[in-house]
Amino acid sequence: DHEAYLGNTLMEVAGEKAGIIKPDVPVVATGGQQEVVEVIEKTAAERNSPLYLLGRDFRYSGASNDNWSWSGAVAGADITIDNLKCSMRGAYQRENASLVIAVLELLKCAGFTVSSDDLHEGLATVIWPGRLEHLVLKRESRQQITQINVPGEDVVHYLLDGAHNPAGMKNLALTLAEEYTYRKLIVVWGAMIDKDIAAGLSSIVPLADTLILTRPEGERSAEPEQLAACLHGSAADNVVLVRNVEAALKKAEECATSEDLIVVAGSLYLVGAVRKLLVGELVEK
Repeated sequence: DHEAYLGNTLMEVAGEKAGIIKPDVPVVATGGQQEVVEVIEKTAAERNSPLYLLGRDFRYSGASNDNWSWSGAVAGADITIDNLKCSMRGAYQRENASLVIAVLELLKCAGFTVSSDDLHEGLATVIWPGRLEHLVLKRESRQQITQINVPGEDVVHYLLDGAHNPAGMKNLALTLAEEYTYRKLIVVWGAMIDKDIAAGLSSIVPLADTLILTRPEGERSAEPEQLAACLHGSAADNVVLVRNVEAALKKAEECATSEDLIVVAGSLYLVGAVRKLLVGELVEK
C-alpha cells in the first residue's frame, strides 16, 4: 500500500515503517522476511531500542482461534498463557493478538498490569467493526439478530471485511475456505484506483458465484468498468457492474438466500458505506 510515499521494495517500505521506532523504547514486531527483519534490527540497534520479534522472542501455538497458547520471555522469565480465545475470525488474528500480549508483558515492567482474567476476556470479546464482521439481518426489516441460524427465519448473512490489498484478500479467501460454510458466495467489491486491483481480485474471484463490482464514494475510487478490465477469461463470467453502492447491495440481497453469504470487501470506504446502510454505523478508515 501507499507505494508513492513508502517506496516500491520491501526494504524501502520497511525503512519508512521503522521510522516510528523511538530511542530507548522497546519494539514489538512480527518480523517477516529476512530483509525486513534486518532493516528493523538495524534501526532498533541505532536507537538503542530493545527489539522483540514474533517467532524468536515469543510465539503462539494452536490450530484454532478458539483455543491457543502464547509463550515467551519478553519481560524476564519464560511464561506460557493457555486457553486463549480470539473472538475475531481469521488465523492471522492469533498473530495480531500475540503482539498485543507481548506489549502487555512489557508494560508490566512500567507498572501497568492486566490480569489473566482481563486478558482472556478482552481477547474473547473484542469487536472490530468491518473486519471479518459477520452480520445476520432479517431480510425485510434489516433487524440484526445474534443467532447465526434461525430455523424458518428469512435472513441475510453478510461478512464485511476491509481487505483492500493482495495480502488482505488472500487472508479473506483463506478464512472463507477454512471457517465459513455457505451454499453460494456473492461478493460485492470496490477498490481505490491506486491499489493492486488484479492481484486483489485474483484471490476472491475463484470463490465467488456472483461478483458485483461497484464504486464507493471518493475521488480515488475505481469505476466498475476499470475493475472489470482487470479480469480475464472465465473470471469475467458471473460479473455484474452496479456503480451505486446501495443498488449493488440490493442486487446482492436479491441473489442471496438464507443459506448464502454476501461478502463486502475491497475497500474500507465500501465497507463503511455498506455498514451504514445495514446498521447505521460507519467504520474507521
